[in-house]
Amino acid sequence: MREEIHYNVGDEPQRYKVYNKNVRKGYSLIELLVTFTIFSLVISIVLFFYIQSQKHIIKEQERGYLEDMAVVNLNKIREKILRADKILEVSEKKIKFRTKIGKLDSIFELNNGVVISGKRLCSVGDDFIFLFWEEPASTDASFKEILDKDMNGLLHGDEILNLEILYIKYSIKRNKNQVQFSTSIYLRK
Repeated sequence: MREEIHYNVGDEPQRYKVYNKNVRKGYSLIELLVTFTIFSLVISIVLFFYIQSQKHIIKEQERGYLEDMAVVNLNKIREKILRADKILEVSEKKIKFRTKIGKLDSIFELNNGVVISGKRLCSVGDDFIFLFWEEPASTDASFKEILDKDMNGLLHGDEILNLEILYIKYSIKRNKNQVQFSTSIYLRK
């Protein structure tokens, strides 16, 4: 807005306010819509990446939890076997042994769960155990035949006397996550 002064002959100067039509106050509707659209797009992109990162963090935390549980459970199995006085029987899904106090005990898989001393080992998911007595990388099938003389997939009695190393694979599955660990036990004679 500007002021113009007009003079009439014999009169005092009068002031008139002249409005410039090119100067506007405020924003147009189009400007507001464009600004809101750009702001919404930026917020949507930021929220998308934030939500994806949170999903990834939760997934990795659950996987880490399962890995920790698998390591602890595998150590429990290993400790039970190492503390055994004598191993009586070994198959792919079961090991039977006598404790130092003379009690019979076993570790086996039943209905997608590993049972140790009569208790389920993992309560949050399905867990599996696989016991074998030949070296996993070995292609020599004769070693298994030497230990398992009657070829029934079960070591018992005199067959266990030659057993030096027991290999264990243990895995836990929960929802879509699965972790697997393996270890070997050198048996004392």
